[in-house]
Amino acid sequence: MQRYSFKFAVALLTFIIGVSVVTAWYFRRAEPTEPPPAINVAQPSIINNSEPTALYDPCAFSRPNNRRLEAHEAIRLAECFIIQNGYTDLPPIDDRSNLTPESVEPGTDEFGLQMRHDSLERRAYGFMHGGNGSLIVFRLKQQSHEVHHNNEGSTYRVGRAVTMDAYGRQMRMQHQGFFLDFPRLQRLNP
Repeated sequence: MQRYSFKFAVALLTFIIGVSVVTAWYFRRAEPTEPPPAINVAQPSIINNSEPTALYDPCAFSRPNNRRLEAHEAIRLAECFIIQNGYTDLPPIDDRSNLTPESVEPGTDEFGLQMRHDSLERRAYGFMHGGNGSLIVFRLKQQSHEVHHNNEGSTYRVGRAVTMDAYGRQMRMQHQGFFLDFPRLQRLNP
């Protein structure tokens, strides 16, 4: 039993360090010559996600060229990204060569797409936006997969995170789960 506890403790510590490293890498301070990017909350239908899903098409948004994204733009790009890459209830893009593989398990073959399908909600749950990029968090579709227990009997909720640079490029789905209760996460949905 002690061996299991030790392995679990090492795995949990590795998970926490991984989340911390990804967060620190994406949100380290920009060079002093650049002004810090502002969070634009002037678009309540995007930030509050109050627009009905049937009318809301995040893929109708196109990425602006050669300028840093505002928070609401990064959120729309991430929502489109998970749709196009097959993480929602909608079909992925037809051209499989344009699918973005994950870092550990590529998941762009038929089996991988079945594993991705309908695993995430279409609308973002929360975001962190700053310095060198954005991190957009999505809740898992099945709530039972969202809650995890540790040895002390505590539970915590996790989702998945899409990361991108400040210009909306280099988009990736992070392999590890992301804590939904992370203090710096700005929540969009209850």
